[in-house]
Amino acid sequence: IGPPYSDGDQQERPLLFFSVLSSLRLAEGGSYTSVALPAISSKTYGFPLADCTNIVVRAVKQFFADYPQSNVKKVILLDMDAAACNSFAREVVIDHRNELVDDDDIINYELPPLTAKWCWQSDNGEKINDENHARQIEDAFQRYLKTSPIPTLVIHADNLQSGTIVDYSIHFLPNLKQLLASNPSALNGRLVCGYQKRISSGYERDIIRYPVVQTIQSTPVAYSPKPLDSYHLQVVTTKVYWDITGIAREAVQQAERAIRKVIDSATISEPYSIPLNKDFDTHKKELIKIVTQQQIQIDFQQECSGQLPMVLKGLKPNVEDAKSKITSYALDTLKMQDDLMNRRKDANVLFI
Repeated sequence: IGPPYSDGDQQERPLLFFSVLSSLRLAEGGSYTSVALPAISSKTYGFPLADCTNIVVRAVKQFFADYPQSNVKKVILLDMDAAACNSFAREVVIDHRNELVDDDDIINYELPPLTAKWCWQSDNGEKINDENHARQIEDAFQRYLKTSPIPTLVIHADNLQSGTIVDYSIHFLPNLKQLLASNPSALNGRLVCGYQKRISSGYERDIIRYPVVQTIQSTPVAYSPKPLDSYHLQVVTTKVYWDITGIAREAVQQAERAIRKVIDSATISEPYSIPLNKDFDTHKKELIKIVTQQQIQIDFQQECSGQLPMVLKGLKPNVEDAKSKITSYALDTLKMQDDLMNRRKDANVLFI
């Protein structure tokens, strides 16, 4: 469960990043091989969609950088909202190698340890609140103990059975302060502190607090992500389906043929080559990153005469953009090689 979005200044971004990262670590610990992730917190908790998908994709890439030998082989990004799926598609091909290094609010984020566990009484026993809600309730509880007015708190719980958000208001017992004043040790064990009320129905459930004892005093260790330099994207093209509605089957089939014809006419397959004569494997990896960002396919041919030939396939504008970027990469590479040769010629050799 991701964090609710308030105003962007409540550490929502690092909370979302580490929610995704923690979920993938749990999958790794359970030896799962595939995981499906939606745009967590976007629609249900109001997280801005573009920021949400950016953080989710970066967290997935970071997980594979941190765990290169992971049991998890596949992460499926999906959502019921078409806009979220399109945002994922745009985000996943972006090169994020330098983003996390410059993202201070994620890198320098330190979450204080939980001091209490909060549960609510269901018909089948006590149910534990997730960490995010537990922190909210504990914060309100501590403010209640220190101030006169009873704080107002509404939590937005994700009902996994119905797939909806359910709002609950949290209410502390009016005589709780007096009880704790006469018996402070009550905080050291199970304590019924009040109730949560479902706003839509008015139904009430007891809320119970358990202290969390910190047995080991340790200095928080800041998260140190591994670089994404070894992370390589691959384009996987799957079969496309359309929902075409029409009165007659023949009309639907005719529309499908017309759509395919338009797509085929806009798709080109063009041979191309650049003047590179060594380190072909390294260059190929960089070129794969370029075409992935342009959402086209590349098929490398046999190298010959100092040329790296290839065939580029995709929509014509994307192929043209890729050719421009590939040419720039080749020119930059050749310039670096020439500069290196010139420095070697101008170097003074000292014989000892």
